[in-house]
Amino acid sequence: MRFSDTLRLNAKAEWWEYYVPYDELKRRISALKYLRDELFIRGHTNRGEEVNHAEESSDEERQDHEEVSPRRKPLRRSASVRVLEEIKTETEKHPHGYGAMLKTTGLPHDELIPLDATAAEVHATFNRQESLFQGVLQNSVVRIESFYGRMANELEKITKELEQDAQVFLNQPPQRSASNETENLPLLNIHEPSSPGVHLNPVRLRRRFLEHYQELGETINFSSLNRTAFDKILKKHDKYTSLTSRWSVMQQLDTSTTFTDVTCITLLQNRTVNLYAKVFCNGQTAQAKKELDENLRYLIVWDRSTVWREVLRTERRVSVFHSIPGGEQVDLGKAAHAVTWRPQIVPVTIAILVFLILLLFPQVTRSLPVKNGREYSMATLDAAHRCLALTACVVILWATEGIPLYVTSFLVVPGAILLRVFVNSDGRPHSAHEASKEVFGHLSSDTLLLIVCVYALGAALSKFDIDKVVATAVLSKIKRAEVLLLALMTLGVIVSMFVSNVAAPVLLNSVMMPTFNALRSSNYNRRYVECLLLGIMVSSNIGGFASPISSPQSAVGFGLLTGANAISFAKWLYAALPLCALMVLVFYVALSIIYKPSAYNLPPVPVASEKFSFPHFVVTGTLVVTIFMWAYHPLTAVFGSPGIVAVIPILILFGSGILIKEDFNNLPWDVVYLVAGGVVLGAAVESCKLLDLIAERLLYVIGTEQLRLTYVVFSVFLALVANFVSHTVSAIVVLPLVFKIGVSLGHPKMMVLAGTFAASCAMALPISSFPNISAIQVEDETGDAYLRTNDIVKVGSLMTVLATIVLLAPGYDLMLWLHL
Repeated sequence: MRFSDTLRLNAKAEWWEYYVPYDELKRRISALKYLRDELFIRGHTNRGEEVNHAEESSDEERQDHEEVSPRRKPLRRSASVRVLEEIKTETEKHPHGYGAMLKTTGLPHDELIPLDATAAEVHATFNRQESLFQGVLQNSVVRIESFYGRMANELEKITKELEQDAQVFLNQPPQRSASNETENLPLLNIHEPSSPGVHLNPVRLRRRFLEHYQELGETINFSSLNRTAFDKILKKHDKYTSLTSRWSVMQQLDTSTTFTDVTCITLLQNRTVNLYAKVFCNGQTAQAKKELDENLRYLIVWDRSTVWREVLRTERRVSVFHSIPGGEQVDLGKAAHAVTWRPQIVPVTIAILVFLILLLFPQVTRSLPVKNGREYSMATLDAAHRCLALTACVVILWATEGIPLYVTSFLVVPGAILLRVFVNSDGRPHSAHEASKEVFGHLSSDTLLLIVCVYALGAALSKFDIDKVVATAVLSKIKRAEVLLLALMTLGVIVSMFVSNVAAPVLLNSVMMPTFNALRSSNYNRRYVECLLLGIMVSSNIGGFASPISSPQSAVGFGLLTGANAISFAKWLYAALPLCALMVLVFYVALSIIYKPSAYNLPPVPVASEKFSFPHFVVTGTLVVTIFMWAYHPLTAVFGSPGIVAVIPILILFGSGILIKEDFNNLPWDVVYLVAGGVVLGAAVESCKLLDLIAERLLYVIGTEQLRLTYVVFSVFLALVANFVSHTVSAIVVLPLVFKIGVSLGHPKMMVLAGTFAASCAMALPISSFPNISAIQVEDETGDAYLRTNDIVKVGSLMTVLATIVLLAPGYDLMLWLHL
């Protein structure tokens, strides 16, 4: 949630025009930002350090607080009424005097610059707009200080009035003070002090205390909200103008009692509490404060966003808003409840037909055993044939997305139990009870815990801007356009290693958005933006195999290699990082030939500013310790598996309150349960020996001595298939078979790694992977996408071919050298 919304929802409605004109100042900053970009384009700007605070976006700059200002009928609270009426009277008597200045800024709006304006003219316009901005700012300070000072004086008077009335009330005869005779009288003039000797109504007096205490609290909120608003607007101003106004203006505010010294209001609060306790609570101050605090209004605040909220934001926006034809009578109430998504009839029908046909022809699996091979019982072959029907149905639904992917995964759970695909060692199918225990055992596998752990670490890093601080610290040092491209691609792999290749493109695209916008003014510069976006996309894709935790497909492959075939975290890195480095260099050369980035001028890259505190060090330490525990094999052996190690950072981050329940709910659980269904399906095809049957048949065709040929065939197959059914789905379906063939060839680690790497190399279509989807969704400030589908198809197809060549040639030799 943006701060302008925070201010709007927490401000006292009657005082709205005396708060910081946050939206007005933001619009002026937008004009200054445009002028600064124009100066840079004309070669008359200096590179300066900027502050990047991605929480405030361009859509907020288009909001008009006049349209959404709170409009509630004000309550008659004495201090507020007196001050507002006093200002109104002054304004009516002197329309152009001091009272009018308290009501409006009275400054002109933005200027338009001609397209042929010179750098000197743009610079002069920038200076005028900067002066206007500072004028609005200083005018706001005067208005706020004046209003706050008047409120403090009136609140002091009312406190004294209450003290007088309380003394009168305490001196009343006990029988009168306890009487209820006057409780039902109209509550007239409850803000006027009573004269000595006049009996006071206790209900009215109590209400006066409550309203006065509430107004004291709202005055403190007024000061706090305005100071925060000044700090945020100045931070945004310095970010977009490369100026340093924030420090000097905040120093000025810190010398003002309005923003730093609320001691006078606090003393009035204490006096009110003590007086209320004496009159109504028999001197019990704690009880009095509790009663008074119950009437204070809670302030609405929002937790800091995480990368997964950004990832899910587009999907949720699409699911909440949809359009319907206009121009005729429409029942909008019914339209609001209309179902906006339905299953795709053709893919679902095909999946069901294939399932039924395979069930009717068990000869398919009975023909799989090879001559002179392993003998299988008829019960095992029947279970394998039922499992083949289930697998075919699920794969068709996954490939076509006839129903959502995670829903298809849930289909695996009852299907595996009802079709009796899990068998005993003697080939007899499990009972339903035994099969359900088997299924639920696989639903909590190491693979799923690894994925949840990585998503939690990514959420923590983005929540405290640690990832942005590191990324912008690197990018801000770069002054050449071609070097920026290489640095972004390197960061794409590195960020993917630690927080997954789903988070990497979201992070890097948001970090680079100010630079993209600075280059948006001409089609020539847009070419460079396309180059950078494609560089982030392709590097994030191959970053998906950079480590066992960098993507769901890597987690699936890592989860298959257990027991005698287990691979250490470090051994995975030894195999993956050299190939990632080589692919990045190959991709960089290809993009340099296509887009020629050296021909462009590089605008300044904003630097993220974040003051490190205890939570930052906890998150960073948790990440480092977790990776060390995964990489140090003896320590992993103490816990039993990497999945148990993955629970530790989850406990630390959520148990300490660094991540909260909303962060847990915002993790991409659809991906987790997509993998969960794949794990159950993999266990099913392994239990019924379907994998053994298919692997033996393939090896019979290919040959048991053809390791390189098998490596090439399955690598190319996965690199091709993953373009159409996504990296994760292809890994879930094919990797168990690849593992089984690898066991038969004596190289399960090599085959699984090759399959995982090949799946991550697929990037030919916009739907091939999340980095591709993220790249095509990046838009400029006018809502125009930087990339088109044909851009991704042309470049992505080329990169898929180049990555596969690297994997087949040096990749094979590297894995042999590592004895995989």
